Amino acid sequence: MSGAPGTTPASYLEGARCERAKALLLDCDLPLKAIAFRCGFTSDEQLRKAFLRRFSLTPRDYRDRFRTSRPA
Repeated sequence: MSGAPGTTPASYLEGARCERAKALLLDCDLPLKAIAFRCGFTSDEQLRKAFLRRFSLTPRDYRDRFRTSRPA
């Protein structure tokens, strides 16, 4: 698997972690801290900063905006 030309390994890894976090935010009711750790972030604050950098919104805002229903 390779990233876009000119993408650093750290940027690629952060992007992969953010994509995994997006899926978890929509698919489960785990707290943000648990999602952050499951995706390889060292804290929920690191996840929040990465989300703001990549998507211009926080993980909580992403969950509130794009989640269509609550998991059973």
